[in-house]
Amino acid sequence: MRYINRPLVFNPKLLTSKEESYYLLQVFNVNKNEARTDYIDIHGGRLTGPDKWQHPALTEGLGDLLRAANVLEKLKDAPDYEWFRNVSLSLKMYVSLIRSINNFYHAQLILDRHKDVICQDQIIMPKTGTRTGDPDYIRWNNILRDEYDNTLELISLLENGGLQYVAKAEDIKNEDTFLLSPEILKQVHNKAQIMRTHWKDVEKYLVSPLK
Repeated sequence: MRYINRPLVFNPKLLTSKEESYYLLQVFNVNKNEARTDYIDIHGGRLTGPDKWQHPALTEGLGDLLRAANVLEKLKDAPDYEWFRNVSLSLKMYVSLIRSINNFYHAQLILDRHKDVICQDQIIMPKTGTRTGDPDYIRWNNILRDEYDNTLELISLLENGGLQYVAKAEDIKNEDTFLLSPEILKQVHNKAQIMRTHWKDVEKYLVSPLK
């Protein structure tokens, strides 16, 4: 599903062909439009997840994994420290992946609720004032910020040994649905850049607080 390198944006149809070219063809979906617009379409069905974005059980579980990773990373005097360090790195990358899945899942639920307005180029906002705006406006920005931070953390992990734990093709021409590009690090940087570029797209569709 390419969560690792595809950007999380409010309306994927606003991406240019160049912006989506490095990941879209590898998304596992026979329907290009569904691959583009539905983050949780999986094998012709839909991904299911927790009923809350920051579900206590999920948050606690990921926290436990990170605490274990940090303990392993501190065993610098152990004879097999390099092995412990690699396990720590693997755990952190696993947490990053689960975090992305959770972010994309709950982001898509927001997009589902607003699919009618997303079909439009841009809506005309109501002319009445509001202090709260659309509740999903803040929800979306919170998820977007978390995925952006998660992406930057993943870049750091990849740059510090994590690339050895990514299933990637030896040559760009052999990248496919199951093997990432050997340029995956560059692609994750692209993801972060595109998310920054399209950060304010939500303002075209949802009413902001204090309008």
